[in-house]
Amino acid sequence: GNMDVLQAVEQMKKDPSVISAQPNFRYYALGPCMPNPFNDPYYASPQNWPFIIIHAPEAWGLFPGCPSTTSPGNASVTVAVLDSGIANNNLDLPPSIMALGYNATTDYGGNTANTLDNFGHGTYVTGIIAAQWNISGGTESCGSQPFTGGMVGLAGLVTIMPVKILASDGSGTTDSIVAGTNYAVSHGARVLNFSLGSSAADGIDPAEQAALDNALANNCVIVA
Repeated sequence: GNMDVLQAVEQMKKDPSVISAQPNFRYYALGPCMPNPFNDPYYASPQNWPFIIIHAPEAWGLFPGCPSTTSPGNASVTVAVLDSGIANNNLDLPPSIMALGYNATTDYGGNTANTLDNFGHGTYVTGIIAAQWNISGGTESCGSQPFTGGMVGLAGLVTIMPVKILASDGSGTTDSIVAGTNYAVSHGARVLNFSLGSSAADGIDPAEQAALDNALANNCVIVA
């Protein structure tokens, strides 16, 4: 009749001759959005073993969209890569996924807008985080090998904020780390990645600690 499902269920529950009553819920198949091994040959056995080990496919399945060249950088999470900068000629790391970055070193004459990687490490790190899925054409920035899809990034949907705190020799200072960290936090980064370290301060660097405490107070996630 005019009764909705829940009302009908409640009425049936009152009938002593009914053992059990509930809605017949509809379920749908769920599956992770996956890189395509044919377009990204480096997401294939054995190269994809790190993703399998950390259960990346299960995590990818929790997100509504797929990283792709048609929707790069369309996630709300901005990841600041605080490192040696990022190359600007790698097809796996297109400008469309990059937020405005910051150079906290004296490289390039102290031009704070120039975040080009002149050491190499920052580009590697960024590729692990956000190399785009299933793209082809062109050549890799690091050599003359044909570009057939490159590698797969762990979180290809994020927006990357390049923050250069390591100079051309791969080293940085408390000043560059603090300035870069404060920039990232004040410009909307939610995840801060530091693939660097030092034994010089024996783990005690008050200025750095204050910058990291401020990041945590602003609900940032720090990966170091």
